Amino acid sequence: MNPASAVATLKTAHGGLCAGLSAGIGRALSVSRKPKTGFVDRQIAIHQEYQARQQSKVTISNKLQTALDRLQAIAQSKHWSQRELAGRIGIPESTLRKVKRGLAQLENHIPKLEAAVQRLTPS
Repeated sequence: MNPASAVATLKTAHGGLCAGLSAGIGRALSVSRKPKTGFVDRQIAIHQEYQARQQSKVTISNKLQTALDRLQAIAQSKHWSQRELAGRIGIPESTLRKVKRGLAQLENHIPKLEAAVQRLTPS
């Protein structure tokens, strides 16, 4: 360190300038410091919401597939047609086809399908 009254030489001037510049660049590039605009927080929230929606879709898809597989096995064991299976579930055959293809509001049909599995499963 040079006292304030010391004459700046090429070596001391360069060292002081570089130290200040280096510290400023280090602060600017510090990963631990987030901008104060809230942009990063909003992006994190958006990503978490997206992940939650994706997880919900996977859960719905798994529940639907499980219920449909079990209903199909019951229908095959009892030699029911798709029309008869749909009637026993309590939905039109066209709706059952849409549900199987993923074209219907799946969240609305899962409770009915799961109830039909419970009702139609032999004890």
